[in-house]
Amino acid sequence: MYLSETPVKNYTDMAARVISSGQPTTRRFDSAFEWWGASAVAVALYRRTLKRPNTNLARNLFRYINEDMTLADAARFADWDDLEALARHLKEQQK
Repeated sequence: MYLSETPVKNYTDMAARVISSGQPTTRRFDSAFEWWGASAVAVALYRRTLKRPNTNLARNLFRYINEDMTLADAARFADWDDLEALARHLKEQQK
């Protein structure tokens, strides 16, 4: 359950901070990738690295999340601009 209207943004922001810092992961970090919108979070992180490739986020991203799965999701959901809507769509697909 989430308490936010923007769970993808919130999870993405939190995960980006951890990944950029190189910190060890925590249970909170793991939760960003254990819900029906996890693919949307991974895509959001990946898109950030494309916009800013010379950052710690870009350097560290695939040390934290699976590269093959992320690239596959990025390609599969390339037409989705609204990642919050994508997360809701993914939830509906699981029903």
